[in-house]
Amino acid sequence: MTSRRWQIGLIGCGWAGQQHARAIKALPERAEIRALADVNLDLAQTKAYQWQVRSWTDHYQELFKSQNLDAVSICLPHDIHAPAAIEALQAGLHVLVEKPLAVTLAQAEAMIAAAETAQVQLMVAENIRFHSTYLKVADLIQAGILGDIFLIRISREHEMHDYLRQRPWFLEQTSAGIMMSGGIHDFELLRMLGGEIDHVYGLIAPKVLPEMVADDTSVVAVGLTNGVTALIVESFSLKTPRPGVHGTVHGSQGSLWFYDDRIHLYTAPKDGRQDLVEEIAIPQQDTFIAEITHFFDCLDHHVEPITSGREQRKPLQAVVATIESFRHGERVYLKQLKGGSSRELF
Repeated sequence: MTSRRWQIGLIGCGWAGQQHARAIKALPERAEIRALADVNLDLAQTKAYQWQVRSWTDHYQELFKSQNLDAVSICLPHDIHAPAAIEALQAGLHVLVEKPLAVTLAQAEAMIAAAETAQVQLMVAENIRFHSTYLKVADLIQAGILGDIFLIRISREHEMHDYLRQRPWFLEQTSAGIMMSGGIHDFELLRMLGGEIDHVYGLIAPKVLPEMVADDTSVVAVGLTNGVTALIVESFSLKTPRPGVHGTVHGSQGSLWFYDDRIHLYTAPKDGRQDLVEEIAIPQQDTFIAEITHFFDCLDHHVEPITSGREQRKPLQAVVATIESFRHGERVYLKQLKGGSSRELF
């Protein structure tokens, strides 16, 4: 059976929008970008010429009136995800929305309900789920090579001050701190590796980027429902020679360390002999192409995405709980959060 060639509207032509456009254009037999929207009309026009897109606008609502679109890809500041997605879903369009799904649980639930009512797909562009190294780590854990897991550590370390200053909404919005922007990734990674989240205790470090309203460095201790303990560190402000995501997983029979395209695996058999650390090189795939391919596959076969709205509400709930912990200085259990919670983040 020949797959349909999906007609896509792209909302937001900044960095994320450019990655989505690149990925869609890498799949010409699957989809075509038919319209662009960006609040900066000059940018929309420039990208329309560059990507050979037929129409552009500075009002994204115009895309929802088109009879020629099947779906939209939403790459906007966090606090606009929900209103833009809900309007698109109500117009009968499938939606791929950048992470985070929303900035409150109330917004997330409204988006999920809108998709169910319209009987269209709502998928979050969470490329962590398609990262080759993380998939391999998850496979090694599932195979039992490390024994019983008891501790996971994930650290997202960057110095991104210039990047943030070029995108003032990151500095100005309470929904754009590092725990929401990066922690949303790493709670999802933690779910991949360790399971579901039970409770959190978060702390904000002293601020290095004073212009930033929300957190620029923060940490969270996490208890999983299976008893595993985890620590997540997030920073926009670390002056490190090795920026990126680093992680360790410790089990009763061994440990592993991962960074970029490398895994270092250490096993300690029961006889007490310490084996050498094995270095595993992981061939990488383009995560943006992989996630958008998955979106089109789900549209073709009418199946729910692995990063559906329902699934991506879960890491959002963990982030919202962490921000509650920042505010009150105490452990927060996810089950304590009201589904309709819509309080300000900071």
